[in-house]
Amino acid sequence: MNGSARRGFFLPGILLPALLVAVVLAAGCGGGGGGSDNSSTQSEVDARLDEQAATKAKQAADKVVQATPDKHLPGPKSYKSVCLRRGDPAGGDVPPNMIKCHIEAFFDAYRGKPGGYLWSEDWLVPIQGNKLGTAVISGEYRIQNFLREDNKKNCTGRHVPGKCLPQSVGGELPG
Repeated sequence: MNGSARRGFFLPGILLPALLVAVVLAAGCGGGGGGSDNSSTQSEVDARLDEQAATKAKQAADKVVQATPDKHLPGPKSYKSVCLRRGDPAGGDVPPNMIKCHIEAFFDAYRGKPGGYLWSEDWLVPIQGNKLGTAVISGEYRIQNFLREDNKKNCTGRHVPGKCLPQSVGGELPG
């Protein structure tokens, strides 16, 4: 999909890169030398848990997507995520003992049709010690809702994604 068509899709596509920059900057901050082995071990454990939480959230989102038929987007879907914890600079509303993962969904190129951006949603993964629980949706199933509307109206095929979005984000549906 070319850049102008992609820009016309959805503003939340800007959110993921901004969050990625914030997470990278936050990870790069801190004391340079003299750190104890415990702090580096804890940060490695935290990074591993964040990666596992992202995987759990992507799998949970994919399970919902696979159960939501969209005859206009039959091909494979892919996901990108950014996960935050309470205390992270951008993690304002993350509940205690949870990792919040922002998932962005994309439809991949399929049978000559170019891929593109679908929508995004947030998932919470409970954390207790060094173990993760089952991911649960935080808010609405925005990706699923978009797919349902696209299945009815073929918004992606007609290049009018606004017809499949709620009014709260500039769409034409009652929101």
